[in-house]
Amino acid sequence: MITKKGASVTLLLFCVVANTSAERVISKRPPMGWNTWCTEGSCGRDTCQEDEVKNVARAMKEQGLHDMGFEYLNLDDCWCNPTRDKNGQLYADPSRFPSGLPSLIQWLHEFGFKFGLYIDAGNTTCSTGLRNVTSIIGSLGFYETDAKTFANWGVDYVKMDWCSTEDYCKDHPNCNEELITKMSTALRSSGRDMHFQCPCTGEDAAKPVGPFAYCQEHCNSWRFFDDHHDTWNDTSWGTACIAQRLATAASFGKPSGWNDPDFLMTGGQGCPDLEVGKHCPGQTDVEYVTEMSLWAIAGAPLLVATDIRNLTAIQRKVLLNKHVIEINQQAVQAGGRVGFDESCVSIPRQCGFTNELHYSHTCEIWARGPFEDGKTYGVVLYNNADKMKQNITFSPKVIQFPNEYKIIDAWEDGAERNMRGNFTVEVEPRGVKMYQVIPS
Repeated sequence: MITKKGASVTLLLFCVVANTSAERVISKRPPMGWNTWCTEGSCGRDTCQEDEVKNVARAMKEQGLHDMGFEYLNLDDCWCNPTRDKNGQLYADPSRFPSGLPSLIQWLHEFGFKFGLYIDAGNTTCSTGLRNVTSIIGSLGFYETDAKTFANWGVDYVKMDWCSTEDYCKDHPNCNEELITKMSTALRSSGRDMHFQCPCTGEDAAKPVGPFAYCQEHCNSWRFFDDHHDTWNDTSWGTACIAQRLATAASFGKPSGWNDPDFLMTGGQGCPDLEVGKHCPGQTDVEYVTEMSLWAIAGAPLLVATDIRNLTAIQRKVLLNKHVIEINQQAVQAGGRVGFDESCVSIPRQCGFTNELHYSHTCEIWARGPFEDGKTYGVVLYNNADKMKQNITFSPKVIQFPNEYKIIDAWEDGAERNMRGNFTVEVEPRGVKMYQVIPS
């Protein structure tokens, strides 16, 4: 229920950042797609198969995900053969991809999808992917070779991770900037446009939020914090704390350069027994809705890492919501937290490896806009309290709107309502209300 009242609202201002590379047209809008990381087994087991990828692609077409804009199918740290071939080139593990990646990529392109894969900046990747080997080869020293290989294969998206860089970084104090710049240069010189996702946390994931200038210049999206897992309250990789990092990153995201809080966990990760199609959710449906809402309004990539071959009810609700996706798929500056409702109870939360305090207000107001139409905004009212319902008030002044306006409730009925002045809604713990806001 919506009620009208006055409120004490604190406003936060964030600046618009100019695109530092005007010539870049890759990923004008946040990329959308699927990744293997939490599909067959719990997150981080890093298994993937050729048939799995094709079946996911078929399911994305059949269940309407492709029509909604989910177009990338990305392999995480699971695809590569442990060693290079005799010519020094990477190739897919033949036990997992018997037809080879060029054949799979061609099949996906003909089926209307784009393809992405994982590499590591260092000597080896982060995981062996349940294979009985010591390590999987990384890209250090082979950036140009790998970029040319990926271009020849037809790769569309390259995710670079940050493992096994310690020895190199001992003698190269600016190694994060150096290696990201080298890989970006190699990809741009390859002759093929490829989205480049880079690791802007460097060696220390507990550093304050905000990508370094070189990440904004060289990357199409950047990870700015640790991995996101299917959990709410973990201080290192739970949704609540990653959302707080994302909240303050608004001034950095823009077309062709997006803040990436990591994968969506919608519907729950796979299970330890590796049973195909089975979900073992680590969050509630309310938390999955909140996760999607905050990722969407922040202009984050929408890459779901759970099994979507047979969508569950919550997956359908979250991943097929046209109003939420429309808020995300705008070629405008990213959104973020713009204010607080001061009338709410304050409950601080500890986040990060050092458990630093990130905020003390439970009632947050996030916004993004104006959209490409020059007038519409997206707004999220977020109750980050763990147990207490909160009444959160929205004021049109937060987004410098006139007193009369219209709203579309993105999660309820999608109906358009005429509004005047402030309105207040009750928001459940860890929950959100999300709206498109339009001048009358």
